[in-house]
Amino acid sequence: MSLRTTGTTHTTVNFSVSPRLVAMLGQHLIRDNTVGLMELIKNGYDADASEVMVAMYDLAHPDHTVIIVEDDGDGMTREVLMGPFLTVAHGHKESAKEQEQRSVRGRIPLGEKGVGRFAVHKLGHRLELITRPRGQATELVLEIDWDQFESGAGSLNAVSLQLTERPPMYFTRPGAHGTRMLMQGARDKWTRTDVEKLQASLIRLTHPRFGVKDFRVTLTCPEHSDLEVLSTLDIAEKFQFRVDCSIDDQGVATYEYGWRDDTLNVRLEPGVIDLWQQRMERPPACGPFHIQLSAWLAREKTLNALGVNRNLLKILAGVSIYRDGFRILPYGDEGDDWLRLDNRRVNNPSVRFSNQQIVGAISIDQISNRTLMDKTNREGLQENQAYLDMRKIVLGAINLLEQLSYNERQQQSQKQKQSVVESAVSLTEGARKLETFVRQLTPEDEKGNDRPRATPEVTVQPHRQVILDIEEARELAETAAQVKRAAEQIAEVQDEERDVFLQLIGSGLAAERFVHEMDRQIGVAMDACAALRNREYASNEVKQAVQRLDVFVNSLRGELRSLGQLRYVRRSQRSREVHVREITELLLLAYDKQFSGRGVAVDFWLEDDFTVFMSEAAVAQVIDNVLDNAVYWLGQSAPTGGKRLRIDLDPLERTVTISNNGPTFSPVVLGRLFHHPFVTTKEEGHGLGLYLSAEIMKRAGGSIGLVAEADCVMDGPGVVIRFPAVGQPG
Repeated sequence: MSLRTTGTTHTTVNFSVSPRLVAMLGQHLIRDNTVGLMELIKNGYDADASEVMVAMYDLAHPDHTVIIVEDDGDGMTREVLMGPFLTVAHGHKESAKEQEQRSVRGRIPLGEKGVGRFAVHKLGHRLELITRPRGQATELVLEIDWDQFESGAGSLNAVSLQLTERPPMYFTRPGAHGTRMLMQGARDKWTRTDVEKLQASLIRLTHPRFGVKDFRVTLTCPEHSDLEVLSTLDIAEKFQFRVDCSIDDQGVATYEYGWRDDTLNVRLEPGVIDLWQQRMERPPACGPFHIQLSAWLAREKTLNALGVNRNLLKILAGVSIYRDGFRILPYGDEGDDWLRLDNRRVNNPSVRFSNQQIVGAISIDQISNRTLMDKTNREGLQENQAYLDMRKIVLGAINLLEQLSYNERQQQSQKQKQSVVESAVSLTEGARKLETFVRQLTPEDEKGNDRPRATPEVTVQPHRQVILDIEEARELAETAAQVKRAAEQIAEVQDEERDVFLQLIGSGLAAERFVHEMDRQIGVAMDACAALRNREYASNEVKQAVQRLDVFVNSLRGELRSLGQLRYVRRSQRSREVHVREITELLLLAYDKQFSGRGVAVDFWLEDDFTVFMSEAAVAQVIDNVLDNAVYWLGQSAPTGGKRLRIDLDPLERTVTISNNGPTFSPVVLGRLFHHPFVTTKEEGHGLGLYLSAEIMKRAGGSIGLVAEADCVMDGPGVVIRFPAVGQPG
């Protein structure tokens, strides 16, 4: 329609959709064949099916490949087939989900975007769909040649499809109902690796513990019949270490930690911990969920004793996410490290688990976790605030498992090292025995010289004894292989730990060079400011600019002075009489911006200054580590009455006590705090600060520890640093 008024023309226009849209949806929204099949299986679940059968034939010849997906669900009526099924982005499932409409079996639809059905385009060039609705006497047949959608010419509405209604010719059994999709002509050749990937995905399709009880999937693939087995193979129940957490809507986890001792008996330990850690004004945006984490030390002997297949662990390793019992791809796929566990382990290998050592299952539901939504391209969840909050809590649960299992893992590492030594000794003795036996049976040496003949006892030795000796040699060879593998594993861990310390040392040296160079440059700038300030001919405007510059340069010098206390300079590391108050004030100056930025009020309680006979750097490092820890946890909290930090200097007791009203130390780490390295509940922490502080104080003749709860001056944790008397070695 066109309207012409005073020279202006208005025209009504509409979008036109090219047939290529259908091809693009199939090609680009569905990542691969496995994802395509998962979408069709979930459609069967949404149809209230009790069983979905997947069959694959002639995979070696793509032009003749046939893939069938059949379910015994409700089937589709003519209205559903012509409406939601053939309407791109139809929102009937999303609407049912919002209204919490459940099926006869009590299911809420898994789909919501209205594009998953185009997985059939990904899986073949042609589709034959046969469906018989529950309670109806006829079945419907829809045939689609997807190649006719490849052209960009014309309109999508111009592509006609033939829908046939007929007496049942496939669903002929009385009362039969369901949907059968037959896809012909594969777009890509299916290799054995592809089928193995599909098998692994089907095995992990439903949650091992909270999966759908009245739903199953079968696989038929004559070319790879050994891959048709889809038993659950719940490897998670064969754990070496496990934590089972129910997380409420505030991020507080009620957990049960379990581990297997030397006799492989399971020991359990319950507890409650705040995994959200922030305790800020808002709760986690993700809602409540459940997580189960099983972990292993990657040692062949341990895995064999637990009945865990190393290759299966490699395939199933990772942390998966399940919604209403169904896995959300790609989380937990082989090689998918969405939590970046391997990167965490690089920074702290003796504490952190790698992605290959964990099998995890996160369980969410659509009602309690509405804000965890799918991406349109079926590649996982939208990375919104709810996703980020859930990820943070999951990492907290992994850290909980790492800290709880730390002692047992260290003990087993020591036992493994001892076992390697004992096996090596046994191997050496066995090799000598075998060499003696061989020499007795060998009449000549390499030069052809006669050797003493074997003794009569050896000569007449029964053949059975010879066989036993050969078996012993084989056992020695196997022992040697085990020693080699164990030694390689120990060396790998030691190499990782060495790399971490080298990285930290390198960072420290780089910081030292930076502080030294900046200090020199600032000194030059301050001299220039002084020279400009003394110029008589300078205008008032220049003098004011110089004055402002002088203030900022001096402020930066103050920051560097506090950092300078931490520098490692050989001549300054010698112990001398150090004023504790001066160093503390310099450190507080360095933290001033962090205090103001995080709203932390600082109280400095000083009865009198006192001196200690230590290096300035050592005193500064100890106090700084405690301050850094307090500032971090205050930044993660929102205590009633505001964030407060208090520092008490007591010259009589020769102590510095640093207290705050933030969260107290987690009971998970209390027993090892100060005594072991790598003890931390921080997501990205190294767990070295307090340990190094304890080592410094021990060498100086002092100590560091927690203030007893009854003696705390604030509603939170307190750390007391006890310095040695002046004159003591430090």
